[in-house]
Amino acid sequence: MTPIFFETSRKEIYKFLEELREFAHRNKQVWILEMNSGIEEPQVEMMVKAIVDGIIELKLMEEGKTLKRYLRVYGMRRTAHKLDWVEYSITSSGIKLIK
Repeated sequence: MTPIFFETSRKEIYKFLEELREFAHRNKQVWILEMNSGIEEPQVEMMVKAIVDGIIELKLMEEGKTLKRYLRVYGMRRTAHKLDWVEYSITSSGIKLIK
């Protein structure tokens, strides 16, 4: 989504996201939007967070001499969930959560 946001007014971004959400709900679709935190203006990030039904955050941390991947479900409407960061790995058989 980032390239769209660079040259578009906040009002147009909000309208686009609202229309996208309505289209997805009306057609019983799930859409995944990728956005890099800290690149957009804070107001744009807050707009996106207010409109979407769920937010899954990913981060990569250097621990010692290795890189570790973490994810958390920051927000997911109509669900009870923990906000803790969970380590995961990407393997040949898919994504594995590490407890």
